[in-house]
Amino acid sequence: MARFTAVSAILYVLGRAISYFSPNSIFTILEGLGTLGLLISFAYYTVQVFKHLRKKWLWKIRNKIIVSYAFVGLIPMVILGLLLWLILRLVLGQLAALYLDAELEKVTESLRRSNFEICLSFYQSEGEGARVELLTREALGEVGKLRSDFKNIAWRGLAQVRRPVSGQQSVPVELVAEAQIGTASEARLSIPKWALRGYSGLTQDRGKLYFRSIIPIQLGRSTYFSCLEVPFDEDMIAQVRTTTDMVISRPVPLSEVSFSAFGSGTINYIGVIVPTKWENGQPADHLASELRVPFGTVYNHYFTETGGLGEVLFLAFWLLGSLFVIVEVSSLVIAIFIGRSIRRTIHAIDEATANIRQGNFDYRIPTNNRDQLEAMAASFNNMSESIVGLMQQVTEKQRLDKEIEIAREVQAKLFPQKLPTLRNLQLAAACLPARQVSGDYYDFIPSGPELVDVVIGDISG
Repeated sequence: MARFTAVSAILYVLGRAISYFSPNSIFTILEGLGTLGLLISFAYYTVQVFKHLRKKWLWKIRNKIIVSYAFVGLIPMVILGLLLWLILRLVLGQLAALYLDAELEKVTESLRRSNFEICLSFYQSEGEGARVELLTREALGEVGKLRSDFKNIAWRGLAQVRRPVSGQQSVPVELVAEAQIGTASEARLSIPKWALRGYSGLTQDRGKLYFRSIIPIQLGRSTYFSCLEVPFDEDMIAQVRTTTDMVISRPVPLSEVSFSAFGSGTINYIGVIVPTKWENGQPADHLASELRVPFGTVYNHYFTETGGLGEVLFLAFWLLGSLFVIVEVSSLVIAIFIGRSIRRTIHAIDEATANIRQGNFDYRIPTNNRDQLEAMAASFNNMSESIVGLMQQVTEKQRLDKEIEIAREVQAKLFPQKLPTLRNLQLAAACLPARQVSGDYYDFIPSGPELVDVVIGDISG
């Protein structure tokens, strides 16, 4: 396999070199072949390393218990924790984005309400002078009230009249007067057709964002427009931060925004803003603003301000989370104790086996018989005692066998070693005991040249 890997590496290097100097050459295929060979080599060596680690590291029971607990308990817990962290990040981030939308909607609603007050006061006014001047006078008070919250607020009043022209079916609108309070947008504010019936919201005009509220006032053939405008600039961002502790960036295209992870007790997310194109009233491209919101701000907005129900839900969430942590920690502690018990018993049995292998049959494993493992250790002790008893029996049997062998040898020596010779009689004798030794006996006693006495002793019963 080493040669295969070396050849694959050489092919890959040659292919890369050929691709660099001659991209259209057919030999650039060598790079692909080398890459395939290196992938095969990587897979092979990965399997070999895994087998080596499994054989060497998983030999001990302790390591097997650690690995099993890691895959059964620890790794799922980490994955679940990461999943909960991601869900919490998305939920809290979305809540922060909704909070931003609510604050921007408050700006729109504030302008709309103030503009409505201007128009209502204008309807009810009975002063002298031109209508635009009366409208300007009513607007001064409301703009003054709003200036404490919006430094760059501007108001513009427009008066238009419809004058029929012969030969035309439509009635053109002609601007006859205008007035202004504050610094409005750089371009002269012209009301597009889609906004002639009134509008309040966030608009995008020539690349810039403005909160605008336009309310038409119809008096006869004349139409008066009260227009409030607040630019979405650094002052607006500072105002949002002052009132909500929410740090936001200037809106940029969605593809250019970047945001980081949780940090320092803040929720980092993006708030998507969809303004309205001023020229045609269609939704503009999505813009995004980076959000950094303290967790306490979101908590106070969504849980404290909603009354007791929010606090109960938040408390229930933390109780369940705490219970989950307690259960997991308890499981970890219990698993550690169980693993130690198993490892301790296995180690004790291994040590006892080593002692018995060395001949120390008196070694015993300390045990309390608290579980099946300790019962197995007790069985091992009983086995050791049985081995000692069997060895004693074997020793006793060997001793008896030795004594019997000695008795057999002695008995064999007591039998006549040489038989007497007679002229007319041939003698033969043998004693075959049923066991290794017996009490039987025979002998020949010569009584003369031609006479011999045969002595036979037999034990029966």
